[in-house]
Amino acid sequence: MQKPLHLWNKYDVGDWLESINLVEHRDKFEDHEIEGTHLPALTKEDFVELGVTRVGHRMNIERALKQLVDS
Repeated sequence: MQKPLHLWNKYDVGDWLESINLVEHRDKFEDHEIEGTHLPALTKEDFVELGVTRVGHRMNIERALKQLVDS
């Protein structure tokens, strides 16, 4: 994804989730209008509300997000 994170819309976030093999969470993130600017601020409680209840999935999202932010 070449667009800067802060310009991502909810569909870009969904595409990113698909790219990290977590497409099963796409609909919930889109339903909750999660955009790129929201991703760095998500908490454990937010992830649970978004249906990301598996620790491994949350860790994968956080790791991929860190790579995006650091690059």
